[in-house]
Amino acid sequence: GAARAKGGAEGKRKKTKEEEEDEILFARAEREWGQLPSHALVDKSDQANAVMPEQKTKVSYADFFLGYEEALEFFRDTDLSQHAASIVLRTPPKGCFAALRARLLGPLELTSEDMKRDREVALCIAKTALGQGVVKNDTPSHAAGNTDAGFMHLRMLQTVFAQLTGDKNKAAARIGGHWERVGFQGQDPATDLRDLGMFSVLQMVYLVNKHLAQIKTVFKFSAEDPAFPSSQGHGYPFSLLCIAVSKLCLASVRNGTLIPAVNKNGSFFTVANKFTAGVLIEFHKHWVTKGCSVTGGDFQSAIEAVSARATSSPDAMLSASEGRVYQPPRETGVDEGQGFAEF
Repeated sequence: GAARAKGGAEGKRKKTKEEEEDEILFARAEREWGQLPSHALVDKSDQANAVMPEQKTKVSYADFFLGYEEALEFFRDTDLSQHAASIVLRTPPKGCFAALRARLLGPLELTSEDMKRDREVALCIAKTALGQGVVKNDTPSHAAGNTDAGFMHLRMLQTVFAQLTGDKNKAAARIGGHWERVGFQGQDPATDLRDLGMFSVLQMVYLVNKHLAQIKTVFKFSAEDPAFPSSQGHGYPFSLLCIAVSKLCLASVRNGTLIPAVNKNGSFFTVANKFTAGVLIEFHKHWVTKGCSVTGGDFQSAIEAVSARATSSPDAMLSASEGRVYQPPRETGVDEGQGFAEF
């Protein structure tokens, strides 16, 4: 309760230009979906039935579109107790100075019970598999009828797919080659999500809700969109990047890198989300300016390079989340050398 109240208090600050633009885009998409008829949500192939035999097959687009707050509330209302005993709260800090400080003063710790609870929720979400989970009774999600984890998880994935691709006229089937369009490595997203559970999906829902204009630029470059001529031959799997960055986010919580920022802000998820967005934007800048390519074997090395910077300068990542997205100057229509797109 207190954590959510803090989130509401934070909303009183003046919105940035990027946040106002994202709210407009999100509201427009929500209106468009509300005007569409019901559509088959998943295919009924034997393959799909074997994975989720109880999956619903029809849904109204108006009910389908999922906001970040609703997604987070669903996970908070899910019984995550089965994972609580196996989560790792802390790992040794990164860097000599941080390690010395920990030995002398003890490990950094969150200063409120609300932030500690949200950290535990995030770590448990990372152990929650696609389609798994039971909603607790007497919760907002249960009262709203959002009790089918498989259905809600698929709503999250579909929201991400539609916002990134702009394809809102056809619901994406639970299994199919279309998931490769947004950077999954096969026909079933569950395969890529095994390493970090639903936490990376929650982060992706946040990105397309709160940083849509910025993230669509990053995504279009990763997908080698014709609007970005320099992206040809330099694409990369966007969803795999989101999973890797989400994993870095949790690692940065465990090793203490993000603890001071969370304590200062007062909201665990606000800092975790902004960190994820900032690292993605910084990865994009690194990838574009260095001329990286997957065929050149640069994907993992680029992740490692940006991760090292994020670990040493977490505040820079938080600032990057509210900044501009790098684009090659000839593709932005701005003066040579500026190379950034503002929203």
